[in-house]
Amino acid sequence: MKLYKAVIEAIRSVEGTVTASAHASHFYESGLCFYFTFAGFPANAEEYYAEVWRKAITASLQNGGNTTHHHGIGRLRKVWMGEEFGSFLPLLRELKFFIDKNNIMNRGVLQ
Repeated sequence: MKLYKAVIEAIRSVEGTVTASAHASHFYESGLCFYFTFAGFPANAEEYYAEVWRKAITASLQNGGNTTHHHGIGRLRKVWMGEEFGSFLPLLRELKFFIDKNNIMNRGVLQ
């Protein structure tokens, strides 16, 4: 509940936000996966979207959450990989290189 409230508050703090909500979509022994939804009427849609993501991901990480679920990191969330994975990030990079020596899978995400 702490993580849910923190992320919702973070999203709602972005100027232009009209609504923010979430539902729990996947349940595991180790926890659950929230899918957050938001809508707004911002002055600049791209800046608004980036700010919502920044605040939501930061609130998630600060409250024991992570950046993603089974959909992967992708280009949008790669800037938070170091914060989430810490000292394991170099190992992930080495594993990626071992599996994908020609760097053809999801190029540019795991740098």
